[in-house]
Amino acid sequence: MPSFSHNHLNTQKALKESEELYRQILTSISDTVFITNDNDEFTYICPNVDHNFGYSAVELMKFETSRRVFGKKLFSNVELLEQRELNNIECEIIDKYGNRKIMLVSVKKVSINKGTNLFTCRNITSLKKTEKGLKEKKANLFSLIENIDECVWSINSKGKLMQANSVFTKILTKRLNYLYKVGDDLFNDAVFTKAEIKRWKMLYKRVLNGEKFIVEESSSLFSKNKIYEFRFNPIKADDDAILGATIYGMDITSKKKDEAKLKKQQMELSEANTALKVLLKNSYESKNEIEENIKLKISSSILPYIKKLNGLNINKQAKVAVDAIKKNLNSLAVPYSQNLKLLQLQLTPSEIQISNLIRSGNSSKEIAHLLHLSVQTIEFHRKNIRQKLGIRKQKINLQNYLVSFH
Repeated sequence: MPSFSHNHLNTQKALKESEELYRQILTSISDTVFITNDNDEFTYICPNVDHNFGYSAVELMKFETSRRVFGKKLFSNVELLEQRELNNIECEIIDKYGNRKIMLVSVKKVSINKGTNLFTCRNITSLKKTEKGLKEKKANLFSLIENIDECVWSINSKGKLMQANSVFTKILTKRLNYLYKVGDDLFNDAVFTKAEIKRWKMLYKRVLNGEKFIVEESSSLFSKNKIYEFRFNPIKADDDAILGATIYGMDITSKKKDEAKLKKQQMELSEANTALKVLLKNSYESKNEIEENIKLKISSSILPYIKKLNGLNINKQAKVAVDAIKKNLNSLAVPYSQNLKLLQLQLTPSEIQISNLIRSGNSSKEIAHLLHLSVQTIEFHRKNIRQKLGIRKQKINLQNYLVSFH
C-alpha cells in the first residue's frame, strides 16, 4: 500500500503538469486573460499579455488595476454581480509602443485564488478597420446608386429587397401605394397581380441562376404608358455562389419613340430614293431621246445644205462663216450629260461653251473668231478650264480629255 508521502508527491507532480498545460494553453491563445479582486487589483495575468498590450505580465502587474490599463472603469460591479457575466464590451487602449488598439472584453464573476473577476480580452483592431472599410464602401456605393436617375435595386437569394435607391422607392410607392423597405418580400399579393408576380418570379429565377440578361417591356409595375429596359446582373461571391441580384431599370420610352420615328424616316427616305431613281432613269431616257432627235434633225435637215454651200464657189469669208455654223451646230449636239459634268466642276457658261468648241476640234484662233473675242481671252479661259479639270501643268491634250467625258 503506497505511503502518504508517495501520494503527496504524485499529487504535486500532477498539479505541476496541469499548471504547465494551462500555462502553455494561455501562452498559445490570442486572447489575453487576467483576474482581479473586488478592488479591481490584479491577482493573475496570463503570460501572453504582450501580444495585445505590448507589456510583459510583470510590467502590466505594475499598473495594479484594470482601470489603469483600460483608462476607465468598464462596468458596474452591481451589474456584474447581478448578471454574473458581461460580454462584448468594446474599449480602446494604448499599448506599450503607443499604438491604439480596440479590444473586445468579456468579464465573468469567478472565485479563483482571491480573484473574483475574470477578464478575457480580444484584439479586434483589424476587424474594426475592415468593418470601417466595408461601411465606407457601402456608403460610397449607396451614394453612387442614389445619384442615378433611374431605378436601381438589389435582392437576396430569396427575392427579398436588400437595397434600393429613392427613384425605385418613389415610383413603386406612387404606383402601388406601398412603401417598400429593406427586407420586404417584393412579391406582395396586396399590390401585385398574379400575372405580375409570375412574370417577375420567372425573371428573378433566371438571374438567381447566374444568368445576365436585358429585358425590354412596358411594365405595369412602374408605369402603364412607359417602356423600360431592365438589366439583370447576378451578385456572386468569390466562390461563384449566387448571393442575390442587382436590377437596373431605365425608362427608354423617348428612345423607343425616337427609334420608331427614325425608322419611319428611313422608310420614307428609301421610298423617296426609289422614286428618285425611277425619275432619274426616265430623265436619262428622255435626255437620250432628245439628244438623238437633235442629232437626227441636224444631220438630216441642216448639214446637207451646209455641205452644198461648201461645194459652191463662195469667197473665203463666206466659207469661214459656213464652217462656224457647222461647228456651232455640232456643239449643240453635245450630250447633256457631258455639259452637266462640266457644270458640276463649277465651269462658267462661257467656259462650257468654249469647252464644247475645243472638244469639237476648234483652235483658240477659230474659237476667238467665232465668239468675237481675242485669242488672249480664249487662252485665259483654257487655263481656267484646265485648272478646274485638275490637269493644269500636266502634259494632257485638253481636246482629248474633254472628249473622254462621258
